[in-house]
Amino acid sequence: MGGAKPGGGRILAVAAIAAALTAGASLAAVSWADQPGASPSAAGKGAPASPSPTTSATGSAATLANCPSLAMLDPAYTQLSEAELERRLDAAAPFPPSMRVSQKPAIDGSLRAYRPEQRACMKRTMQIHMLVSYENLVGPGGALWYHGLTAEALERHWLTIPLDRPPNQPRSLADRQAAVAFVDSLVQNITSSQPEDAPYYRRLYLGGLLACHAKESALHLIGGQRQTGCIDLDGALRAQRLTTPSSKPPVHPPSPSRGSSGVLDPWNSGRPNAPTRPRAPRPTPELKDPWQSGKDPLQRRK
Repeated sequence: MGGAKPGGGRILAVAAIAAALTAGASLAAVSWADQPGASPSAAGKGAPASPSPTTSATGSAATLANCPSLAMLDPAYTQLSEAELERRLDAAAPFPPSMRVSQKPAIDGSLRAYRPEQRACMKRTMQIHMLVSYENLVGPGGALWYHGLTAEALERHWLTIPLDRPPNQPRSLADRQAAVAFVDSLVQNITSSQPEDAPYYRRLYLGGLLACHAKESALHLIGGQRQTGCIDLDGALRAQRLTTPSSKPPVHPPSPSRGSSGVLDPWNSGRPNAPTRPRAPRPTPELKDPWQSGKDPLQRRK
């Protein structure tokens, strides 16, 4: 599918939020060298030339232990290992994995603004702030709550949850399954060049179906909330029915008939070019002369 991807505006908005959160995390940690207990070399002048951010942003445990900005954060986050912190960031990121991959070099590049001895502290502080923000977005009641659930769980909810429709116009199970098939075909087209993004888009559209069409009381039970900008479900179902092969058995031509001798009768074979059976001429009806009947043919019925 060429052009912009459906839902691209929301992805860009999330990316803008992530950039703002990253900037906010940087500002929250920027003054650590001026606080009591900061190392004199960090606050002094004449810092050495900046090495590559990728080699200076990891830091040692001792460096991170002397990071005042981490001392202000919850130990449940600060005590995470680097690998676990990255794993949770990947799991909670409310945008496609391909965008997350491009975000990591951008974060490392932003560390060039800090002195080499401060970069490990700044990176970990930014990552923790980002993780908390992501988990708030995808958690129960968050704006992107459906990214906190698996696509399989969202599909199960969609097939069973009460929908916000008049009682005399319920959605059948076949309609719900057709909507899932429409989502799957849409995701396949969108992610043909980036299959690693398929789970993200499947969550996006299945969550959108729930957020738009589930009863609000039932939606709250699964941690969701109503959204606007919904897919035209009736139009999607019509399109799915047009593209899905019919389940009705194919119509076959009538089977050839055989006479009493068991020989195939070519005149009743059902073939489009079969010869036409000759018919005997109909006898011409005998015409009676009304003038010879003794009655006036123009006499009206009394």
